[in-house]
Amino acid sequence: MYFEIIRAIHNLACTCAVLFNIAVVILIIMKTPKKLRSYSIILANFATLELVTAISSVIVQSRFFESSKLYPDSFLVLACSGPCKLIGSTRLCLTVYSLTTYGHSHIHILLAFSFCFPYYIIKYSNPPIVYILISIFLVCAPTAIVFGLFFQATLPLFYCASLVVHIEALTLATSPLITMYFIRPYR
Repeated sequence: MYFEIIRAIHNLACTCAVLFNIAVVILIIMKTPKKLRSYSIILANFATLELVTAISSVIVQSRFFESSKLYPDSFLVLACSGPCKLIGSTRLCLTVYSLTTYGHSHIHILLAFSFCFPYYIIKYSNPPIVYILISIFLVCAPTAIVFGLFFQATLPLFYCASLVVHIEALTLATSPLITMYFIRPYR
C-alpha cells in the first residue's frame, strides 16, 4: 500500500515535469524576444535535460534497499519497478538509471550556470550565441564523460562477443584491458 502511494506520487510528479517542460520548450520557441535569445538557449537546454530525466525516471522507477538486515555485510540493492522491468533486460534498466542519475547531477550544474548568466550580462554585454553554445558544451563535458564511463561499465565492449562464444568470464578480464587500450589517459 505504502509503495503504491509513493509510486503514484512519483508518476504524477514526473508526468507534470514532462508536460511543464514541453510547455516551456514551446514557449521558448514561440515567444522569446530578440533580447533574450541567448538566454533562451540555456533555458531550452535546461528544459530538454529535465524532460529526458523525467521520462527516464518514469521508465526506471528505481529504489534502493539496504541488505544489512539480510546479510552481515551491508550493500545496496537497486530495484527497478518501472516499465523497463517488463522488457526483462537488467542492462537496459541500469542504462536508463544511469541516464537518470546523469540528468539529476547535471541539472544542478546547469542550474548554477543559468544563475550566473544574468550576472554576466549585467557586468558585460550579451555574448553571441556561438559563445553560449561553446560554454554549454564545456559545462556539459565533465558530467557527460562520467556518464560515458558509467555507460561503458554497463555495456562492456566485448559483451556481445562473449554472448556468442559463451566466455563471459573472459569478458571480466578483457573489458578493463580494452578500456585501458582505447581510452587515451590509460595508455
